[in-house]
Amino acid sequence: FTGEVFWARGYFVSTVGLDEGIVRAYIRNQEHEDERYDQMKLDV
Repeated sequence: FTGEVFWARGYFVSTVGLDEGIVRAYIRNQEHEDERYDQMKLDV
């Protein structure tokens, strides 16, 4: 692992300070992932 940010489903860890934009982007990303996951469950 190299860099300043680690993203995983349900978790967010940063080695530097966060600003509001990064937090909002993370939440948006999680919402999209949840929608994709829900759609996959419906396709089964």
